[in-house]
Amino acid sequence: MQLIRFMGIVPLGIGLSLIFGLWSGIPPFGFAPIFFKIFGTFVAIPFVVVGLTTLSGKLSPEHRIRSMMENMHQLNQHPDDGPAAPLADVTAGYQCDGCGASLAENADVSPHGDVKCNHCGRWFNIHKT
Repeated sequence: MQLIRFMGIVPLGIGLSLIFGLWSGIPPFGFAPIFFKIFGTFVAIPFVVVGLTTLSGKLSPEHRIRSMMENMHQLNQHPDDGPAAPLADVTAGYQCDGCGASLAENADVSPHGDVKCNHCGRWFNIHKT
């Protein structure tokens, strides 16, 4: 686990060396216009932040697993109130135009909405009812 934390030095070093190189004016960067200095600083800031959080242990897998376990424990302590709402009957709204029978659960519906009634055998469109 310490090796993963130690790997935070790489992005931290990249970010800090970019910021130092842009604002110090020493070669190979030399004197850069202010726009490039500001833009380069905004590019380097995420590297510094990732490096610091990795070194501090906030991005370590151990910390993430521990926080997930705490969240799961809190969810188990506070179950939802009341029973779950019953699922809506998807087929209740579609009825055959000819006989009024509701659409069967195993009915095959075409991409255009055409379906054959299992009761009377008539074709109808679910989008036009």
